[in-house]
Amino acid sequence: MPTAQATTTTNITSTAIDQKTVPTTKDGLPTILNHWDCRSSQHPTPVIMIHGTFSRQLSQIDVTQMLHDRGYCVFGIDAGHNDNLYTLIKPEYYGTAHVDETTDQVNAFIEKVKRKTGAKKVDLIGHSQGGLIIRNRITRYGGKDVRIAMMLAGTHQGTTLNNLNTHKDTVAGITYVVMVTPDDNQATPWQSGFITDPVKGATVYNINIKQLCNIPASEKIGHSDTHMDYRALHVIRWALAHATHRGAQPNCQIEARK
Repeated sequence: MPTAQATTTTNITSTAIDQKTVPTTKDGLPTILNHWDCRSSQHPTPVIMIHGTFSRQLSQIDVTQMLHDRGYCVFGIDAGHNDNLYTLIKPEYYGTAHVDETTDQVNAFIEKVKRKTGAKKVDLIGHSQGGLIIRNRITRYGGKDVRIAMMLAGTHQGTTLNNLNTHKDTVAGITYVVMVTPDDNQATPWQSGFITDPVKGATVYNINIKQLCNIPASEKIGHSDTHMDYRALHVIRWALAHATHRGAQPNCQIEARK
């Protein structure tokens, strides 16, 4: 199993995007998503974003914008709405329905992306519960159409805030990239995000972003920072560009590489 080795980060700073300034459709989705005519010779695999609990696609705008700006075709929906007290107060937030219901919606969207773009495989990026949705989709519908499954601050061995998922962590033929942070106080314990027993034929990268990127203990990288912090964005770019290559090693210097 590939392991993450420490590297030195590039001298780049970044500030999270102000979501209030992001152009959106009438449905509240960022306008840079779901361009059905998008094709990229450099990045031919469509990327599908999957948000977490009490969230929506707008919450993932930092990753989405970064990938869009670099020529990726990025897609996503707001999935898993439920009429509970929280969403009655904040109806714009999703990810509160039963996991299987949300998974069905996400699967239907994946099939739509493949049908509209002609792609045989997709890359999936899920934050928090989005990682569980990815695993559930692969378990229930198969993973032959998934190239990379990337989980940001997800859980794989259970959590003190959610039920244990009893299915296998992996299936053969998929590259799994897991990024966690020891400062996470939502997906707990944070080590549960690691995939510890992959099946034969599955490639797994378990990444502790603070260790990989030499981030001081005094600098906190929280649950949501795994899809906002500039170093996390570097690792995500590395994963999409290099994780499927034999012998690839995660790094935080993607900006310095072609």
